[in-house]
Formats: sequence, structure tokens, C-alpha cells
Amino acid sequence: MKITRVFIIGCAWVLFGTILCMKCQGVVIASAPARTHGNMNMIEMAINIYTIKHYGKIPDSLEELLQPIKDSSKPLLEKEDIIDAWGELMRYEHDGNKYLIISSGPDRKMRTADDIVRGNSESYIESWKAKYVQAIAEQRTNATQEATAGTTQPPAGVEKTQTNRVPVTGTQSSPDPDNPPEPKTTPWKIALLIGLIATAGAIMAWRFRKKG
Repeated sequence: MKITRVFIIGCAWVLFGTILCMKCQGVVIASAPARTHGNMNMIEMAINIYTIKHYGKIPDSLEELLQPIKDSSKPLLEKEDIIDAWGELMRYEHDGNKYLIISSGPDRKMRTADDIVRGNSESYIESWKAKYVQAIAEQRTNATQEATAGTTQPPAGVEKTQTNRVPVTGTQSSPDPDNPPEPKTTPWKIALLIGLIATAGAIMAWRFRKKG
């Protein structure tokens, strides 16, 4: 009976540690894209309603969806509905008929690998992604040029300025937008450590109590 109690206490500490660590991280990563897609669903429905009310015309901006529409005193959306899970205002692009709703994703930067894109035309989405691929290529080219700029030799007759530099060991590379580095310590590892410590402490307390 007592062993079962110790096991339950240990499991409770694991659960508590997991929740606490996720709170410290600021956001539950797995649910952030889902919340963003949920807001995008509401935006798409609001655009459809707006288009019907305006005889086939789509809105020029998301801000128009925050205003009361025809035959109604209430807006289709609230301000928080057009903000993604990372606190950024979603971007809206259109050509008069086709539109895109874009979230900059966890890194809060447009045209990077983690962007979330929705729209009413697959060809329009693919066209935007093609521009994104070009932007990524340009970013990598610029990073490579900056990395090699320091190794350029000075022209003949010009002395190279000596500077005191701290020696660097190992190989350094520019960040890859497609493969961001993982954090050294993840929340579940911290939670597991807390749970193991709590369980070990409970077992030791039980043994001392039994001996007493």
C-alpha cells in the first residue's frame, strides 16, 4: 500500500514538473500551430461571408473584417483572431480574386522555413512558396559572402592590420533556416529529472520511516 502511494506521488511530481517546465517555456509548442490554423479557419470563413455580402469582392485587408458588415452591427472578427499563436499579426495578400493568409511562424520572420500559408488557390500558394525558396537561397548566399569576406586578402602594398583575436576552436557555420538548432535542455528532460528526484526522495523517506 505504501509502495503504491510512493509511486503515485512520484507520478504526480512528474506531471507537475512537465506542466511547470512548459509554462516556463512560454508556450506549448505542439499546440501553437494548431491555434494558428484555427485562427486561419475563422479568417477564411469571415472572408467568405464578406465576399457574399459584397457581391463577389474579397476584402482589401484583414482590418476590413474587424469592421461591422452590411446588415449587421457586429464585426466578423476580433483583433485577436488575426494574430497568430506567437503574437504576430498575420499577413494578407491578394490579387483581387485569390488571397493568402500568412503566419511568420515561431521565428516571427517572413519567408523562412517555418511560415504557415493558407489561401483559396493552390497555384497562388505555390507561387508564393517559389518566392520563399528564392528568398532562402538569397539568405544563404549573403551568409556565405559575409563568412568569406573576412578571409579576403588586402591589395598589394597594403599592410594587413593586426588585431588581437580570441582563438576559436572547432568549426562554426551560419544558422540554417531549414534546420534550427535544438535547445540543449528540453522541458521533458527537466520534468523527468524533477520526477526522478521526487520519487527517490519519497522512497528514502518511506524507508527511514519504516526503520523508525
